[in-house]
Amino acid sequence: MLTARNPGTFAFIICLSIAIQSLFGAPPAVANAVIDKTILICNTQARNNDATCASYSQYNLVNRATPLLFAPTPCDNGQLGLECDVGANQAISEVRYLVIDAGNASSTLYSLTRNASGTGVVSQVLPLGSEEVQLEESILDLEAIYEQLPEALTFHINLDGTVTNGLGQRVSSFETPNTNNASLQSAGDGSVIVGKLAQECPSALAFAISLTCSNTLGEILHDFNETEDSNLRDMLESISGISVQVQALVWSISVTLSDTEEAQFLFADGSVLVLDLELGNRLGISLNASKSQISGGSPLSSYLDGKDNDNIHGGAGPVSGGEAKAIFDSHFECQSMANIIGYNKNYLVTRVTYPDGSSKITAIQYEGSTAIYGAPHIVCN
Repeated sequence: MLTARNPGTFAFIICLSIAIQSLFGAPPAVANAVIDKTILICNTQARNNDATCASYSQYNLVNRATPLLFAPTPCDNGQLGLECDVGANQAISEVRYLVIDAGNASSTLYSLTRNASGTGVVSQVLPLGSEEVQLEESILDLEAIYEQLPEALTFHINLDGTVTNGLGQRVSSFETPNTNNASLQSAGDGSVIVGKLAQECPSALAFAISLTCSNTLGEILHDFNETEDSNLRDMLESISGISVQVQALVWSISVTLSDTEEAQFLFADGSVLVLDLELGNRLGISLNASKSQISGGSPLSSYLDGKDNDNIHGGAGPVSGGEAKAIFDSHFECQSMANIIGYNKNYLVTRVTYPDGSSKITAIQYEGSTAIYGAPHIVCN
């Protein structure tokens, strides 16, 4: 211990100590306490999150939090200078995980801290506070939208042009009437198909090969996205609201909230069109050909890979009337003849060379795998 008999000598020593500190910098400041807060969502219908709640056990959470609680700070090596001023050296003193079991609408709040000796991690469950309850409610509201979307975005395109979704609801925005009577198409049984979508998209194949169909369906989906009662609009607004809320409460979410979804269109000929949707001010729409199917059940991608420049797949055999219409509609010179094709009939569509040397796309009516003898061929003009 340093002592001084003369008070003046002791005062000199203190002044000398202060002078040395001012010359070489102050000792490192004590680290500020920081709580790291993360939301972990499991058992959810979100497309980009397949986490199970078992993966967020207390044991796994301890392992997850340990690197954060024992992460070195800039001043741990005894550094001096501005980087160690008060406020710059912030060590995480506690990690909190709000685990939300979305499917079962329940949440658990975990708190993880260093133990008294500073050599391990202590975990405990805390009661939910007001901010955790707010976050849980918002996440569960979004989950309710996620759960309903697959059925709400499954559309049955009926032969008469009416459209219903998987919830059994009529979707009037998809039933825009086509006022051009000259373009009304035969259903093959004496009736006509009404409704613009059913006429211009008679099959899943039409979206892939006919600009008329892809443009029409794209416009309908964009309009559908803009309606106030649109599930897509609800989803986008919910995600936006949660993002603002999380930021305001100084939390983070381990996985980005999914803003993509699938829409399925089930056509009367048995074909299935699957579109990937990306939400935003303008809806992103892209064909998922591997999940889509032609009328016979094969992947649409296989048909597209094997088709020729006429949009005909030579090895596919007879196609549905809807698919034959789609092939004819994809050629300007054939569009006027597409209305003659019966929706409820099957056709072999091929390019035929006639005795006069002309080569024309032709639809030959089939019953199963056999051409119907005497049935008129439908030939492009």
